Amino acid sequence: MEKYTQCGNTSKVQMEFLQHLQNGSLPISEFTHHAHIELAWIMLQANPVQDAMEKVSQIILNYVKKLGAAAKFNRALTQNSVLLISKRMHKDLDFEGFKRNNEDLFDDFKKALMLFSLEGSDNRTNTIQILK
Repeated sequence: MEKYTQCGNTSKVQMEFLQHLQNGSLPISEFTHHAHIELAWIMLQANPVQDAMEKVSQIILNYVKKLGAAAKFNRALTQNSVLLISKRMHKDLDFEGFKRNNEDLFDDFKKALMLFSLEGSDNRTNTIQILK
């Protein structure tokens, strides 16, 4: 299990969330849509986009494997989501500021991801198929 250190605008609570997610002790009821976005945000605080995409994918896959739900994991969806979140981030904002500036990601992520995929061919990596 890779160890992460607090950096950027991440909080101690976020680092504890990450630790629980990594060791499989995070209750499934707490791994919500919000938590998926927060995980991506945390990883993007400390990593280049490509690295964050891979780390988020690996953390989620390991977690769902521990739950016996690996079939639910979708790498393309995860990586496109991290890419979208990276495009919306401002390094000087904490997660609460990110949420305020990006309410659509929390209210209708599917629509936001679809619109993102339509912005350019670089964003289309299987997004249309993923959202069906």
